[in-house]
Amino acid sequence: MILRIIKINLLAILALPFLLAATISELIARALEKIPVILRMVCTSVITVIIADSIRNNTGLNASAEFAIYVGICAVVVTIALWVLSVFSSILDILWHFFTLFFNAIHDLTYRFFLSLNEGCENEYMILSLNGLSALNAIACFCYLLLHGTDWLIVHLLWLSHALCIAASFAIAAVVFIKRSEETMLSYGMPLIAFLQSGNHAAILYECVLLLAIIIPTAVILISLGREWRNWAIELRMDSMEYEEYINSLQDYRVSLFHEEEESDEEALEMEEILNDHTGTIDDLYNEIISVLSIKNDVLLKNQWNEYLKDLSDLIDVIEMDYHNEIPHREFKKMLYKVRYLDRQRNDLFEGIDRILELAENPANTSVFFAGCNSREQLDKRYKELCKAYHPDSVGGDQDTFVDMQLEYRELKEIF
Repeated sequence: MILRIIKINLLAILALPFLLAATISELIARALEKIPVILRMVCTSVITVIIADSIRNNTGLNASAEFAIYVGICAVVVTIALWVLSVFSSILDILWHFFTLFFNAIHDLTYRFFLSLNEGCENEYMILSLNGLSALNAIACFCYLLLHGTDWLIVHLLWLSHALCIAASFAIAAVVFIKRSEETMLSYGMPLIAFLQSGNHAAILYECVLLLAIIIPTAVILISLGREWRNWAIELRMDSMEYEEYINSLQDYRVSLFHEEEESDEEALEMEEILNDHTGTIDDLYNEIISVLSIKNDVLLKNQWNEYLKDLSDLIDVIEMDYHNEIPHREFKKMLYKVRYLDRQRNDLFEGIDRILELAENPANTSVFFAGCNSREQLDKRYKELCKAYHPDSVGGDQDTFVDMQLEYRELKEIF
């Protein structure tokens, strides 16, 4: 028993860094998906502040006509800067897409290590729990409880991330306002509110632009990140009302190709039907996943489902936002590889469902002592471990438990 407790805690200690690494990499990957928004906000903010500062420092702008001309020149400069940014946007897209794939790969790798170690923890803890000393087991396996508590805390923090980011936006706005008020008190001898009511138009314009250039982009970036992270929490918490509404919205979606007669392509038409089949049957697949997870909370299957749902949703969002559900034939042909990948993902889900259902039909799964054993070798290995744990001559052994275990072993040995 002592060795099993040590093993459980050791596996939990090894699994915890992989859980944290998987969480951080997924947070970064989802944040990178907002890079276009972040870049636009930052560039607009920087350009606006530079222009406002130049207006404030140019003392020759007393006449309103000169001021209007200068503002016009600044508008031209902003337009040119945004055009240059759009020229390099394709390069930036390639870069952030590469880093997104990189962090997604790190997440997949570390999360699979976590799942493997966590499964080992749960199997060992299940055997340990047969002694009936739940409170003592919880104290002894503190690292195991810490691992699951960390997992629970991550999900709930993600669930609150949108609200936390909104609160952080207001807090940052308040801090910026207070700091600018202190600056105006030192520079002009009056707080910010009183300064904004004075007659120094160039300086007032600068202060207003500076406040807006800091507060608005910061709020947009934080709120967009919070929304993205909360969407991840919705995916992890599959039983929420928002999740079911999300599934229903996909269920009603249909894509249609827009093409000329001579552009007809059998493969594209077939993929159109397959994509519509994915959306049309998503609710049935979701219900089947929920039913199977109620039999066995398979974290790997849940992770595969969430990846499939995210990829399907991303593809639909692109078609809906860019083409309003009627996508040109030639553009849809560029997306065929995504539809094929979705089909492979769904097939993997079906295989995972079949695997769990086959295990559920295994007579060993109704056993108290030999749940999860799928072969004679696994049955014999578990029997030897239980003999060491519950033999009356062992420390912590029990005669009645040992006899019950042997009876189950004889019955299952005949089946296997």
